[in-house]
Amino acid sequence: AEAKDTLHFVEVKTILVNEFPDEKSREDDYDPSLNLHEAKIRKVARTGEWYVLENEWGGEWQVDGILVWLRRRDGIARVSYLPQIV
Repeated sequence: AEAKDTLHFVEVKTILVNEFPDEKSREDDYDPSLNLHEAKIRKVARTGEWYVLENEWGGEWQVDGILVWLRRRDGIARVSYLPQIV
């Protein structure tokens, strides 16, 4: 994605849930960030480096993360944006 002269390479992790987690709850079952680990982030960063060099991009670029909780019964999503995870 590109916004305000910055390229954003985004890793998205989604989990299907029956109900959205309570803000106070920290149960692992509701945490898609568990799948946003270093190896996957590093792979996105390498892809970003390749793209920037291959396309001679002269501007800023960054790696972001997005966590999505997708409610099973109606497909409504709760999304959390994590800028600059690298």
